Amino acid sequence: MIDNNSPDDSVTYVKKNLSAVKVIANKDNRGFGGGNNQGAEIAKGKYLLLLNPDAFLEPTSLRIMVDIMEKRSDIVSVGPQLRYVDGAMQQSAG
Repeated sequence: MIDNNSPDDSVTYVKKNLSAVKVIANKDNRGFGGGNNQGAEIAKGKYLLLLNPDAFLEPTSLRIMVDIMEKRSDIVSVGPQLRYVDGAMQQSAG
């Protein structure tokens, strides 16, 4: 997890409750793209998740995306369906 100097307690929370997650706490805000690039450079896992700081995942979202990647060797990238808080679908490409 790359943290761009967020003012909340997310770094402390993740370090305390999610010990398997490597946390990089930047002293400055590198922006969404800069944080993504930094994380991609050091990532060692099989999958890489890029998640906007104002986004949240439904409980089964990651499992669904990983299952697709595991079952289909011809697919190299997946993304979730984006929705507004009211449930309306959000256009994310095109």
